[in-house]
Amino acid sequence: MSPIQDFYSQQTIFLTGASGFLGKLIIEKILRTCPDIQKFYILLRPKHDRALEQRFNDIFSNSCFEPLKAENKDFAKKIHILSGDCSQPMLGMSPEAQAIVKREVTCVIHAAANVRFDVDLKTAVFTNVRSVRDLMDMMKEMENLRAFVYVSTAFSHCHRDKIDEVFYDVDVKPEKLLQIMEVMDDRTLEVVTPHLLGEWPNTYVYTKAVAEELIRSYKQVLPVAIVRPAVVISTCDDPLPGWINNFQGVVGVVVGVCLGVLRTLHLNKNLPARVVPADYVVNNILAAAWNVEQTKNKE
Repeated sequence: MSPIQDFYSQQTIFLTGASGFLGKLIIEKILRTCPDIQKFYILLRPKHDRALEQRFNDIFSNSCFEPLKAENKDFAKKIHILSGDCSQPMLGMSPEAQAIVKREVTCVIHAAANVRFDVDLKTAVFTNVRSVRDLMDMMKEMENLRAFVYVSTAFSHCHRDKIDEVFYDVDVKPEKLLQIMEVMDDRTLEVVTPHLLGEWPNTYVYTKAVAEELIRSYKQVLPVAIVRPAVVISTCDDPLPGWINNFQGVVGVVVGVCLGVLRTLHLNKNLPARVVPADYVVNNILAAAWNVEQTKNKE
């Protein structure tokens, strides 16, 4: 076993964003390469037209799980569903579900987010910032927590000319921003949103930057790491070459060109494409959790 596989042995993992593109690949990678994990809790949002069990089955109907199914037909036995919604206080989790997480979980991966660029600021703040605060408050009561990995974006501070692996300041304190969202009506908020965003071009990258600032305030008391992937595209090799389940962003553009629907594009050929294969990102996320403990042990 590699050091990273050894790290995940007998761990109990809690993952948000399990139904998303990266979430599916994180589940697949851990279950296929780290079979000695203890349990795997995934947070799923109830939908009026689909029960949680149906949503669970939908996840594993994707072709990316075929290699895992071929190796281990009983892989799902270690997976447990927790009902929740990251747009709600305390991630929409019941007191019983919170108690399970506090008592059993040793590793947390927060990959859930509202990734729309045009969503209103209140929705983006509640989903992308409040969920982080509430989850970290929950983690302070996890006696066995070994690592927390937050999946951010390389563009959280996109207005800067250069991005290093450091924390950057934002113009507002996260708690102050949350208070504003709680008390301000939607019409007033729509008017002041451009002033709050400042140099940030949309609510997505802005709330990601604020969430990073929130994590900085906890880094002295919790074992945390932030992963900032660029634009995530289809897998390179693992578990299947070229696997993707959406046509968002640059993937949709490429498909449009290949089909002949898009004949012209307005591009600057001198600028590099900030894209990264999804399996590279998943490997980075899993390695980051391992590195958190390694770094902590050296201090």
